[in-house]
Amino acid sequence: MMKLLKRENHLKRREELVRKVWRFFLVLVLSISLVYLPSFSFGGEVDILLEKLVEKGLLTNQDAESILKEIKNETAKKEKEKETQKAVTKESEVTKDTEVPKWAKDILKEIPDWVKNVKFRGDLRLRYQWEDKEDDNKDDRHRGRFRLRLGAETNIVKEVKVGFGIASGSGDPRSTNITFGNSSEKKTVVIDYAFAQYTPVNWFSLIAGKIHNPIYRPSDLLWDSDITPEGIAAKFQYPILPKIDVFFNTGIFILDERDTTTSSKDPYMVVLQPGMNWKITEDINFQLAFAYYFFGGVKGNTLDYSSNSNTLLSGPTRLKYKYNAPVVSAEFGYKNPFGLNFIPYSGLFGEYVYNPDPSKNNEGFIAGLRVGHRDLKKFADWSFEYSYRQLKKDAWLDIIPDSDFYGGATNVKGHEVIFNFALWKNIWLSLDYYNSRKILGTPKQTENLLQVDFNFKF
Repeated sequence: MMKLLKRENHLKRREELVRKVWRFFLVLVLSISLVYLPSFSFGGEVDILLEKLVEKGLLTNQDAESILKEIKNETAKKEKEKETQKAVTKESEVTKDTEVPKWAKDILKEIPDWVKNVKFRGDLRLRYQWEDKEDDNKDDRHRGRFRLRLGAETNIVKEVKVGFGIASGSGDPRSTNITFGNSSEKKTVVIDYAFAQYTPVNWFSLIAGKIHNPIYRPSDLLWDSDITPEGIAAKFQYPILPKIDVFFNTGIFILDERDTTTSSKDPYMVVLQPGMNWKITEDINFQLAFAYYFFGGVKGNTLDYSSNSNTLLSGPTRLKYKYNAPVVSAEFGYKNPFGLNFIPYSGLFGEYVYNPDPSKNNEGFIAGLRVGHRDLKKFADWSFEYSYRQLKKDAWLDIIPDSDFYGGATNVKGHEVIFNFALWKNIWLSLDYYNSRKILGTPKQTENLLQVDFNFKF
């Protein structure tokens, strides 16, 4: 009895082994066919073959179904690979057809690297402006204006960069605005800046030409933002501690060139400004700078684009005082103050100027608050700023302050409120309101000025 059972088990094991061999052989043959015979398919021939093997007892129904399933999966996989290969081949053919011709490649090789590295920038501002100056018996003024600027810069070599910019305007150093009118006359374009910059190390730069203002200034109390000084400047910035950087900005700027027939000297300005940037924590930053401005050839001279608010010598329209002045500038900034995520930044800023030459009316200051986003990068980013300033009659030379605050004059005080709101990336709405008046003299002539700007940056 035991022998019969052993023999039966032996036969079953042999049959099972035969089925496995046949199963392996079939899968192997059919797989090879799929690889080397692209026209092969698992149609009726495969079904009939599997049925016959089941009838002969060489395969079970489960074996046949498993083999059929494996073949179908393998076939689908090969079809997918063929489609992918076709797509790659087609793309390769397109690339080959559109390959840059040799003559074009030769031209590209001849183009200097500085041409390839040119970076362009520009912006357009459309403005509605309302002005009302009290006590002058004149109607309110409503104006449409625009500003267009375009610039380019490139590195000639790694250490040397050159750049230039053009802008709408008439040549006024404190304005690139053009007012709509004059029967739709064509508008003028001027050179806004043109400079060369040498940066041998990352902590030092030397810049010459008509340049972007290199002086740190947290406000426009002393400098109109449109002014691009003419001369030479140097900028140093170096970390002395992990959280403290020191910097030093200096420049020599030409204010005017006198005719050789006159005896007066060419007016110029020299600026020395040491300062520091202290990152107190990851969220709190403090920046402080002390500047000294030395003006040569200014006293006893007249200057173009004056606001006619400084004290003059009796008789000829010449400046009575020197305007050598120390200036203190500072800003204290706080990211997400007190955990308020809806206020990404809050900052206090201020500046103070003192001209020791006259005995009175020789000081100026501004104090202000900024909250919101420092950069407007997406829809609904916003910022708000409020400031109050006083700039007495002879505290500062009247050819330099912000031209929108009482025409850029000295002997003024008042408020400014700015609100910015991003509409899209690089497109934002700006509202800027000034309420200013004279400090001395009658009438005080309070001026209200509102500017509504649509800004487009590209």
